[in-house]
Amino acid sequence: MRTVHYPSCEKATSETCRCGWCAGTRHGWQDAVEIARDPSSQRYEDLRKSTEKNWGEIFRKQLETSRKLTVRPLKRAAGKLLKVDLIGWLRRSAKASADDAKTTPPTGESETRENKPEDDQHRESASPPDGQSDLLDQIDSLAKVMFNGVGPDKKRPGPTTGIISKIERDLGRELPKATRQAMADHFWCDILAHLAHDLNQALTAIDKIPAHVTELVIKARANENRAPIEEVIVGLAVKHVWNYLQTLTLFGLVAKGKATIVALRVLAILMCKQPDRHKAVVQYCVDPLGKHLKEETKERLKTTLQDWLPSFPATP
Repeated sequence: MRTVHYPSCEKATSETCRCGWCAGTRHGWQDAVEIARDPSSQRYEDLRKSTEKNWGEIFRKQLETSRKLTVRPLKRAAGKLLKVDLIGWLRRSAKASADDAKTTPPTGESETRENKPEDDQHRESASPPDGQSDLLDQIDSLAKVMFNGVGPDKKRPGPTTGIISKIERDLGRELPKATRQAMADHFWCDILAHLAHDLNQALTAIDKIPAHVTELVIKARANENRAPIEEVIVGLAVKHVWNYLQTLTLFGLVAKGKATIVALRVLAILMCKQPDRHKAVVQYCVDPLGKHLKEETKERLKTTLQDWLPSFPATP
């Protein structure tokens, strides 16, 4: 097994990941975070234009042929638009956070909303709700510490860092390549989606959540005909994700409560290679975040994914 991870692998846009090194932990989120954090909007605008063009070409082709709008190419194109919208939201979040830091009045001073300049009021409305103005930093910290095993100041950790190494230490053996490849197939995004759902529903006692999520992930892989992963490995993966999450909230790198759930949802979507083939990600992550997507994107997702999005407006 190779001991380096190619940057091109981290930025891969293909739908399937066969990486036998990172087991899917480095895919999707890193490039999205970089684009969201880039002071220049060029990469984001280029990504949006190419993604919109891709949707338009596939849509026109379908109208000219079968007129069926639930085919896989359209579902894939809608999933890509979804991620572009989330990156745009993260960009606005980061900008709002930076602007707030510049305009925060000295201690003891305050402004009512009525007395604030119009531009400041507009900035507030663009900020994510529920105090999520630093959402991008939270997602970045969560993903880097959890999956890279390092803080934001290091980019190329060695192969012995991160969650995979912790699982292997607990097992007392290396994970075979086949298992790592299976983990790259909707494993991490499934864990994150189910964690977000359990935390949001509050139907399970906090200390029971890891065991419950482990059970759900194992059942989901069987129901969706994904390559099986040993129960002990699934349990260890969930345990370490949960422990990382608890540590990050304890030290304030990820806010508690709804902020945690939002960060988990966004990260799950960014890591998911095929949202249109992952019901848990769509129902537990995409559906609750619909208000942050463009209306056109919501209509396209509702058209292609239909019953998986109960909170989205019905298509005409």
